Amino acid sequence: MFERYMAEKNVIGSTITESSDGGLILAYASCDGEHFIKSFDKFHTISESWIVPVQTITANSNMLRLKNGKLMMITRKISTDEKIAKVGGANYYTMISEDDGHTFSSPKSINKDEECFYLMNNRIIRTRGGRIIIPISYVPKGYIGDTFFEKYGYSGCFYSDDEGETWKKSEWLKGESVDQLAEPMVAQGDDGTIHMYMRTGFGYLYQSKSYDNGETWEKEQRSQLRSPCAPFCFNYDKYSKRFFAIWDNSFPGPVHQYPRCPICLAQSTDAKNWDMICELDNDPMKSYGYPMIYFTEDDLIITYYENDKREFSSATHKLKLKVIQRKEINN
Repeated sequence: MFERYMAEKNVIGSTITESSDGGLILAYASCDGEHFIKSFDKFHTISESWIVPVQTITANSNMLRLKNGKLMMITRKISTDEKIAKVGGANYYTMISEDDGHTFSSPKSINKDEECFYLMNNRIIRTRGGRIIIPISYVPKGYIGDTFFEKYGYSGCFYSDDEGETWKKSEWLKGESVDQLAEPMVAQGDDGTIHMYMRTGFGYLYQSKSYDNGETWEKEQRSQLRSPCAPFCFNYDKYSKRFFAIWDNSFPGPVHQYPRCPICLAQSTDAKNWDMICELDNDPMKSYGYPMIYFTEDDLIITYYENDKREFSSATHKLKLKVIQRKEINN
């Protein structure tokens, strides 16, 4: 296993995509803009790094390579509605780069209505049929208070069948069994079913399924993965034909978003029954979150934030990267 820090402060989560010349590009948002790091050896060494100013891109990092070779990234603008803005709700937009993230086009709206949306890092997927899906959290205006504290929330997605030119909205999972379904992630297995995982305040990650490419969703169910109301990662690996999850494997404490330790890696053949692989980090005096996983033929590339003070403060978050060889998992 290889590991290193990619950033020493001011980071939450990251995303990775392949560059147009065969390398990898890691991106993460910070207070001064969007940071891009390029490597040809899975980040053992860095070949190039640059920053796009904060006025240009200010959302949690999400990138997708379009069929025409251009790079699509998501940006946000804090809502002009004072009530929504107070709790960090935003409107989301796509931006296109023709030079692998060095410059971007003007933003183009995803959501049509002024609402309270939240989008976290590394969420975009492309289905086997070519549809682009962006899983997103939504809080109806009636549930937004002056001190909104992750009490209510819906999960759903925006989807596009024309490479991000236009977007439609799915049905919302409103939480028949829980009050809050937040920060969803989706993955599609080989049978075409799209699985969604969500964080909750009920001691477990919850899950749902869609059989129509993300347009409608089954009632949410409790998953096997116990967790505080904390960020996680859920993806499908085309090489091993398995699902992988990274999450904080603990029950909630007095503050239900914690403890965020240990952070663990597990795999599944059906997105339901999980086998633990390992603890990625387990220092009880630290916290870990907003993980991401990128698959290559030989390796799993993982990032997540590490906080030495066991608190949520992006100013003191470090971005940790691990490269795990598949033979380490298989053995």
